[in-house]
Amino acid sequence: MRNANQLKEFCNSSVSSSVLIPHLNNLVQQTMFQQDVIMNLLSNLQQDEKVDRTQPGISSQVRTMENGKVADTANSEKERSLLVKISELQSRMITLTDELIAAKTKHVQLQQELNALYYREEIEDVRDEDIEET
Repeated sequence: MRNANQLKEFCNSSVSSSVLIPHLNNLVQQTMFQQDVIMNLLSNLQQDEKVDRTQPGISSQVRTMENGKVADTANSEKERSLLVKISELQSRMITLTDELIAAKTKHVQLQQELNALYYREEIEDVRDEDIEET
């Protein structure tokens, strides 16, 4: 007769891996994409700040006034752009969370089915052994 605990552990681990790994890979890819988007946004903001600091030939008061008007417009546009990006990222996170919950639910269902099959097989093995003994 097979070692029941080893078989059960093997079945549990193979189901977990086969169901969860694709979803976890998807989560990693989405997270990396989101990090890239955020890094690009930060890089663009830093470049804009460098350009603003290096405008030669204009008096500091005029530059300050012009920069103030441009900065207000640019900041509000950047804010809107960032808010849109944040909303997109939040939406993606919600979608990914829903996918993960669905995967976990499917995993639990498969686990229950596997356990039912395992116990059914064990009962059949016991019956077969009883029949052989008689």
